[in-house]
Amino acid sequence: MKWTNSIAFRLSASIAIVVLATALTIASLILNDEQNTLEDRLHIRSLQLGEIMSRQMVEPLLYEELYTIYTLFESYVKTADSIIVYAEAYDEKGQFLLDYAPDSKIEKMAVEPSSFSQNAGFLGHTHSFSTGETFDLIYPVKTQQLGLIGYLRLGITPLQLLNSLKSIQRKVFMLTVFITLSGILAGLWMARKILKPILVLNRAVLQIEGENLGTEIDVVGIGEVRELTSSFNKMSRKLKDSMEAMKTAQNNLIRKEKLYVLGEFSASLAHEIKNPLTPIKMLIQRAHDEQEPLEGGDLEVINDELKRIDKIVSQFLSYARITEPHLEKIDINPLLQDVLFLSQRKIKNSKIELTLDLNPNPLMVNVNPDSLKQVMINLILNAIQAMPGGGILKLITRGEKDGIKIEVSDSGIGMTEEQLEKAFDPFFTTKQDGTGLGLSIILSILENHHGTINLFSEVNLGTRVLVRLPYA
Repeated sequence: MKWTNSIAFRLSASIAIVVLATALTIASLILNDEQNTLEDRLHIRSLQLGEIMSRQMVEPLLYEELYTIYTLFESYVKTADSIIVYAEAYDEKGQFLLDYAPDSKIEKMAVEPSSFSQNAGFLGHTHSFSTGETFDLIYPVKTQQLGLIGYLRLGITPLQLLNSLKSIQRKVFMLTVFITLSGILAGLWMARKILKPILVLNRAVLQIEGENLGTEIDVVGIGEVRELTSSFNKMSRKLKDSMEAMKTAQNNLIRKEKLYVLGEFSASLAHEIKNPLTPIKMLIQRAHDEQEPLEGGDLEVINDELKRIDKIVSQFLSYARITEPHLEKIDINPLLQDVLFLSQRKIKNSKIELTLDLNPNPLMVNVNPDSLKQVMINLILNAIQAMPGGGILKLITRGEKDGIKIEVSDSGIGMTEEQLEKAFDPFFTTKQDGTGLGLSIILSILENHHGTINLFSEVNLGTRVLVRLPYA
């Protein structure tokens, strides 16, 4: 399993993401609230300065003492923590009188001062705080007796407050990093604390096989995890007891099955040997009763029946003594060509048309050549015997994804479903002189080569045999 798919990693990552998202959200809210507070404070301070300066300008405006106004502007602009970068004075008609801007270029006012004859107002302050640009405060200068006598224009800069905001941002960022790391470490610790019993349980489950059946783990954790651990220990003990009982029952069943198979096999072998012994016994009994010697014809019958017994015993030994084959890496196609060369006379004499469709590319397999030749010769002879009146024999080889395929098919008499089911049973045969061990031997040989064999047949339509072997 990939480490990224583990529940420990996913839970830890989820906790880390939640902590990080929460910390960033809180930091964003704090900074946004702080920015709004500083912006409101800037506007309030600007209005307070405008009110103070407008009162101080009343007398100089009435007596046209412009130098006094200039000095007033200079004192406010040059203050160390001043938020004013320039100042202008206008008369009651909105005509320019003087300005003071030591470090800034004053742009022409976008509107007439008369627009602010009743109340003070701001110009260009909508985005000024975030961009750091200077904005204007227009303040009317009034007296109770004379009313409006002029206007005050102040250039307000948010830079000082922005510097304060940046300092706050740095502090909030450091605090956010600290909270995030602390939260992640705490979350990882919690995740480890919570998941430790589950991880121990998972390792125990992975090890609970073979000799490890009955493994028990320490009961740790709380709540459902503790109950799960206790349930695992109970299950492990029951599983061990069940497996031991199953092994005992399986061994008894295998022993009974072996005895049954041995009995069936022995009965079949005895029956097959008894058939040729019957005519031999009858001939010898007749010679004994009639006190006559056995003649040429009788001896020929006895000889044929003894050959039949020898054939049965030889095939039985061949079936019973199949051992691990000596494997060689070979190309299957040349081996099949050799088999066909040995069988060509039989094929020709049986009036059978041979159709070959061999894969043009090498099909390499690890086999015992002699054993595989025995398999193919038997399959081809079975096909020939299934077509007593002639027919078509097809031999096909193919390279597939999981191995090679060898197909032997005929257009012969075919088999019924019942015959197909018993085809690989020892001593089952549909031939008059067959022993019924051919397909059983073929199956054993192919199993020793990690191969498979399948039969497909229909009565009077023929039989198709598929042999599959793994690649070398």
